[in-house]
Amino acid sequence: FFESEKFFVLKKLLDAKKKDLKILEKKMEDIDWRKEVLYQKFENLEEDKNNYLNKSETLAWEAYQKSNLCDLLEETNLNMLCNLRERHLAVIAEILARTNGCVGGRRFQDVSDIIDEKNQKILDLEKKLQIFSEEKSFDSICM
Repeated sequence: FFESEKFFVLKKLLDAKKKDLKILEKKMEDIDWRKEVLYQKFENLEEDKNNYLNKSETLAWEAYQKSNLCDLLEETNLNMLCNLRERHLAVIAEILARTNGCVGGRRFQDVSDIIDEKNQKILDLEKKLQIFSEEKSFDSICM
C-alpha cells in the first residue's frame, strides 16, 4: 500500500514537472520569436546605417569635387583678370611713354587723343577687312 501511494505522489510530481516544462518551452518559443524579430530589426538598421554611410561618403565626395571645380574656375577667372590687368598696364605704359615726349609742341598729349587714335585704327582695319571680304565674295560670284 505504501508503495502505491508513493507511486501516485511521484506520478503527480512528474505531471506537474511536465506542465512546468511545457510552460517553459512555450516561454522559450516566445523568447526565440522575440529574438528573431529583434534580429531582423537589427539587420534592417544595419543595412540602413550602411546605406546612409555610403550616401554620406558619396555626397562628401561630390561636394569635394564641386569645391575643386569652383576652385579651378576661380583660379581661371583670377588668371584672366591678371592677364587683363597686364594688358591694361601695357596700354597705360604706352600712353605714358607717348605723353612723356613733346608732341606737337605740347609737353603732354591728351590721353583721349591717344585712345581716339587707337579706335580710329581699329575702324580703318575693320573697313579694310569688310572691303576685302566683299571683293572675295564678288570674285567668287564672277567665277
